[in-house]
Amino acid sequence: MSGTTLYVVRHGRSLGNDQRFFQGRRDLPLCEAGLRQAAAASEHLRGIAFDIACTSPLSRARRTAEIILAGRSVPLLEDERLTEMDVGLWGGHPFSWIVQNDPEGARRWNETPDEHVFPGGESMAQAYDRINRAADEIAERNPGKTVLMVTHGGVLRCLWARITTGCLRAVRSGAVFANCSVSVFTFENGSWKADAVNDVSFMPEELLADRLQYHL
Repeated sequence: MSGTTLYVVRHGRSLGNDQRFFQGRRDLPLCEAGLRQAAAASEHLRGIAFDIACTSPLSRARRTAEIILAGRSVPLLEDERLTEMDVGLWGGHPFSWIVQNDPEGARRWNETPDEHVFPGGESMAQAYDRINRAADEIAERNPGKTVLMVTHGGVLRCLWARITTGCLRAVRSGAVFANCSVSVFTFENGSWKADAVNDVSFMPEELLADRLQYHL
């Protein structure tokens, strides 16, 4: 079976990223910087012949995908499984609020995120299983094709952990994916490998100010 190449892009900077709070599944749009980041990613990926694209249904991801694919005739499909993690009661709050109001949860998130359960939301283990099942199915349905996937930081963190180490515990390494970073994963004969991870080499420096900030 021919291999599948998956270009995975985190959405551009959103209004929630600007406000530095946990968005989770709150549907907030791209800010002006995010629109410019998406345009830079579009230019960077112009030479890639995508056969199909899939996106989280949240508008910050969907709009990023639309900008990347502008002027192309590439089918764009929404996949609920690519939605950001459900952060439950943490949604809409900055991490400083979480530290004050849920100190034990904040400690787990920082130290053992693989064991964390968002209050009123999902566990990291549930998200890891959901996300990686989706990636496997997308790859298996598209043998020999090149696929664009536009999704979220938490989703990428789970994909990276599985593809590079094969286990959820790897999320403890604190991998941070910048807005509109590009990662390239290939799937062949039932196995994944990472060809590029968190590439922002194409991004103008002024749009990278918060590349080390992690906000879901």
